[in-house]
Amino acid sequence: MATLTEVEMRKTTLVGRFLISFLTVIFILTICIGCAVGNQPMPTQPPTDGEPIKKESDVITPSLTYTPTLAPSETDEILRQLSKKEKETIAAKLVQTNNQCILPCLMGIKLHETTLDDAQALLAPSLGPGLVTRNEQTNEVVYNTTFETGNLILGGLSTHFSKGRADGINFQLGGLWRADVSMRAWTPYTLEGIFSQLGLPSRILFKYHGPPNEPSASEQGMIVSYYLYYESIDMIIAYNGQKTEDVPKFHFCPMQQKPEFIGISIGWYAKDIPIAGTDLQDASNYTVEDFFNLDWGNPDTCIDLDTAALKAQP
Repeated sequence: MATLTEVEMRKTTLVGRFLISFLTVIFILTICIGCAVGNQPMPTQPPTDGEPIKKESDVITPSLTYTPTLAPSETDEILRQLSKKEKETIAAKLVQTNNQCILPCLMGIKLHETTLDDAQALLAPSLGPGLVTRNEQTNEVVYNTTFETGNLILGGLSTHFSKGRADGINFQLGGLWRADVSMRAWTPYTLEGIFSQLGLPSRILFKYHGPPNEPSASEQGMIVSYYLYYESIDMIIAYNGQKTEDVPKFHFCPMQQKPEFIGISIGWYAKDIPIAGTDLQDASNYTVEDFFNLDWGNPDTCIDLDTAALKAQP
């Protein structure tokens, strides 16, 4: 089992915040949650026993030609006729409902079932054409798409395909920290929503991010991020926190304290992510089961975390 690397999520502007979240992600998460968005080359996996070591030439690179998801007459032309607000409303409906599917299904994509054609047909009508990258030597494919849902809520979805079927999904959602954003609108990705879909996690971890060695007044404080790990399905969910006062006891209220960024990695994107941080039971008086059974439908549900225990982990 491996460890979550630290993510710097603080920026003075929203665009700065989101770009940093996107590039460092990754659950990480975020973390290196393995984000293959845009024209970014797809990472390769470490070799296992009996497998040849991948050479640099094996790394997937973006195809030279842009690959539309559906015929322009069916999708592109329709989206071109919509206003920016209409497009954002359509994307929000898809993302806020997780496209009516239950995790670990993500936006309608199911591991070991969904094909590239399936994914394009699911997402293109709402999110527009994505970008497909291929490795002809290994027959691996990555399909990336990004979205904006209004109020500068930005995100992206990457799907890795091997042997014709999805074997990894990586989802990023940023901008939730804004005052005009209600977490109730994003219930599938809150603790309440995650627990109702996936049940008891294997581990719950916290990560302390401190200021520089000699912080200025504006840099003082701390950031506490937390991670849900579902070992049996190779799934990691990362919530990267906002800056708060550095206090001996951190009053953790996840339904009130909005994350700057949520990252979800499943399958291929999660299997080699190191898992590190302070376990819940080492930083509080709660076991994972105790925490799971709290009333997460109540926004006032909170627990206290020992900041010293959080700082003890590198």
